[in-house]
Amino acid sequence: MMSHLLAVGCGGFAGALLRYGATTWILRMPAMQECPIPLPTFLVNLSGCFLIGALKGLTDGLHWFSPTMSLLIFTGVLGSFTTFSSFGFESWTLIENGKFIEVILYVALSVVLGLILVWLGYAGASRLMENP
Repeated sequence: MMSHLLAVGCGGFAGALLRYGATTWILRMPAMQECPIPLPTFLVNLSGCFLIGALKGLTDGLHWFSPTMSLLIFTGVLGSFTTFSSFGFESWTLIENGKFIEVILYVALSVVLGLILVWLGYAGASRLMENP
């Protein structure tokens, strides 16, 4: 159990550094000045989705990684690099298992409720700061 925690922690540290590095690199691109969307997050999320899918596809048949190594890479590195990759992978797993209603609910509720909760958190904190 301790080795699993250590694997996730070390992977998370590496993934966070990779995300920071990728974001910093993307922000230096000249096209960033004209982009109408948050390009660094968009590109990191999409690359994370591709990486988690490709690595899982390669490792399922070949059994390259031990359970601890899988935790380090999938939960730690890629989960920290972007939780969106985990979201995409979990959604894909639901599709593979024929759970189409569940995937629609999961995706729709995650996005809609996530936006609502960001708004509620922001609104509540802003009001609290206005009336301490």
